Amino acid sequence: MTVYTFLVCRPDGASTTMDVTELPDDHLAAQRAGALLRGHPSSSHVVVWDGEREVCTARREALAS
Repeated sequence: MTVYTFLVCRPDGASTTMDVTELPDDHLAAQRAGALLRGHPSSSHVVVWDGEREVCTARREALAS
């Protein structure tokens, strides 16, 4: 299992919330990022990290499509 760090960010890029979760793969981490973004309506995006590796970024406009 991998420990992922999720940074829930405002439009200016500042992180308003940080979540650390252990998950088996990047795909589930990306799904969790979308769920976190839906749970924080004032945030614009969630950046997911695995240590120093940026895994993905979930953006609000991508959720709308």
